[in-house]
Amino acid sequence: MSDASFRHFVDRLKETVSIEDVVSARVPGMKRAGAEWKGCCPFHDERTASFYVVPAKGLYHCFGCGASGDVIGFVEAFDGVTFMEAVEELAASCGLEVPRRKSGASREDARRERLYDVLDRAARLYRKKLLGPEGEAARRYLEGRGLETAATEAFGLGWAPVDGRTLVQAARAAGIELSALVDAGLAKKPAQGEPFDFFRGRLIVPIRDARGRTIGFGGRVLPGTDGPKYLNTGETELFQKGQLVFGLDLAGETARHTRHLVLMEGYTDVIAAHQAGLRQAVAVLGTATTQHHARLLRRTGAQRLTLVFDGDAVGRAAAIKALRGLLPRGEFEAIDALALPDGQDPCDMLVERSGPGGTRGARFLALLEKPADWFDFLADGLDRRSPQALADAIDEVLGVLAVVPNPVEREARVRALAERAGLSPSSVEARFAVLAKGAAQGTRPAAPPREGAARAEGLAARRTSATSATASPGAPSGTSAPVDRAAPAARARGLAGPAAPRTAAASRDETRELRAWADLVGAALVDNGLVEMFRDRFESALDGRGPRHDGLLLLLETLCALYDEEEEVLAQRPAHVPLPVDASRVASALGVALADLESSGEDTRGGDGADGDGFAGGAFGSGDAAGIGAARAARRAALESARGAAVRLERRAQVADDVRALAEGAHALLLELERERSAAEVLAAAARGADPELARLEAANRLFRTRSSSPKGGAADGRPTH
Repeated sequence: MSDASFRHFVDRLKETVSIEDVVSARVPGMKRAGAEWKGCCPFHDERTASFYVVPAKGLYHCFGCGASGDVIGFVEAFDGVTFMEAVEELAASCGLEVPRRKSGASREDARRERLYDVLDRAARLYRKKLLGPEGEAARRYLEGRGLETAATEAFGLGWAPVDGRTLVQAARAAGIELSALVDAGLAKKPAQGEPFDFFRGRLIVPIRDARGRTIGFGGRVLPGTDGPKYLNTGETELFQKGQLVFGLDLAGETARHTRHLVLMEGYTDVIAAHQAGLRQAVAVLGTATTQHHARLLRRTGAQRLTLVFDGDAVGRAAAIKALRGLLPRGEFEAIDALALPDGQDPCDMLVERSGPGGTRGARFLALLEKPADWFDFLADGLDRRSPQALADAIDEVLGVLAVVPNPVEREARVRALAERAGLSPSSVEARFAVLAKGAAQGTRPAAPPREGAARAEGLAARRTSATSATASPGAPSGTSAPVDRAAPAARARGLAGPAAPRTAAASRDETRELRAWADLVGAALVDNGLVEMFRDRFESALDGRGPRHDGLLLLLETLCALYDEEEEVLAQRPAHVPLPVDASRVASALGVALADLESSGEDTRGGDGADGDGFAGGAFGSGDAAGIGAARAARRAALESARGAAVRLERRAQVADDVRALAEGAHALLLELERERSAAEVLAAAARGADPELARLEAANRLFRTRSSSPKGGAADGRPTH
């Protein structure tokens, strides 16, 4: 599929997907406000809602931090995925198949696809072995645990034969390289001797990502067998244990409908829960629950999360670890906890039959209907503890409260904790202050920041590290020429590195020029007729006489290319209804280019912050690309800058009283600046001893005398005079 066809698919995808549904599924509290939706921004901390979704345009915008874009950009930013991953996720959610692109695939993509294929083949082979004679003992074990065939089939349970050669031999027979098995974590190759299967004599549980692709396995030995009880695939390119949620592929649909997830501790707990009808059950893979897990869980649209743990001290400790990972993001409207009676195993409770109809899990499900708020769960029984045990428990709870992102809620919880423990608020607050000070000094782990706020606060840092290398407008992705471009506006905000001394007037003129270009491009996004009206101006910009801003140049180039493409289609098919070349279409095209860049080599990130003019100031750079990845980072920075600028500039132009008047004013300013620049060159030549044409010299002097006497400001320091 060509790039143009792929862009049309992306446009169709955005027309099919409802941006308000996508955003509301991830951002709690979104409410309709007329034709728009409004809520608190997920990308920075705020109490007053300034985040808007505009369904008619398919865009979102935050007036607080400036975050903006289309539905694909939102999924990218919120979920922390690439452009293509966002496209694939949205396409899957609405039943569309992402077309294969002729030029987008890379060796990296092919290698990952090979790993997915090998893992899928292994899962099917393990399943076949479980159902065969070799899996009889494993089947008896599953029956004894109360797990029925339908449940084990849904989760793809299998059996790894004891001989340790099954996968290796099957791969050889299928012509699959053994290196693929090793890379997928399925086989080991000793320095000497034959390779062998990693899993041997174990009940196999496939571990899938949220899209249902097998990426690894968990293995359990049967009772009475030597060896570690549980064994997981080692860390591979696809399998990172700390970033996965077991069962999420099967629980996602139910979670979207119920807005509720149940977080459990083990594989069999989740399988038994699904068997009992609790299809929103998931589990982390034997590791502490992290903010990454919280983001994966929130992506399902769940607004309520219930933690299920054993009722003993170990279960309480696990709950505390989970809460420290879940609370900092402040994503869920409610987090509650269910502590099971001492000695009760979740899986056993879920498979047991009780009640009149012998329903599985009835007793567990009854308990699940009455969970405790997470704070009540932690504070329960504090007043019955001995002084030392109480002091330890208070420290544990305060450690959790330290990561609550809302300071008002945090303070209220600290006071409530004192009341529940029968202590004075002052003593608990004093202890909290001591612990907080220790965390700040590094004597104990500090509370992790909320990711959305961290991203917002990191914008300026990413700007300062952006490279000054810029891609030539007509060059292919990944090519660039380093250019030393000072950034007056960005430097004034502390966003750019040191540059050569500049006069105040030169700095002010560049800022005015950049703002004029921003207004002109924004107006053209709103009214495509302006592209033709100012065609000469736009073409001169693409020939090197445009804004000194890589992202804005790239945005302008993409706008013109899409406009010409639409005109060509219209000429070939008179019945064709031209689509507006608006910010949404431009952002999609830039996203395609970004995906091409990511697939063509290593992913090196540049800056993407937005300055007050509505585009990324970081693309100016500081001339030091040593730590960023040089040309590729510059190209990426320009693409990301252009994508963000498209929406911001269009929105700013939309609020103008007269879009065409805005464009004409911007064009007039650019003409004025060009005349002033030309006059300055004449005066500078005269100062160097050259003998310019007398008429031009007099015109230059008149221009600068007029400018010096105007209210806007006098002559710049150091300007040549004659």
